[in-house]
Amino acid sequence: KIYIGTIPFTLLAAFIESYITRLGKSGLDSSNLLVTAILILVFVGSWVFIIWYFFFYSKKMAREFPLEVYLKEISK
Repeated sequence: KIYIGTIPFTLLAAFIESYITRLGKSGLDSSNLLVTAILILVFVGSWVFIIWYFFFYSKKMAREFPLEVYLKEISK
């Protein structure tokens, strides 16, 4: 389950490396405000998603499905 949970992050990282990283050097060195704004938006959005997924969503799931209940269910 941990491996499956990391697949979206791997795909997101591949997308960022393929399409957005190449804009980084030229985007931050040039005066093109749109490219710089896109790069900042992707950076901030990535951090917000990671913080939400690993901290807030995992805490919510832990409250909804306690470990003891989960372990009893899979041991049946």
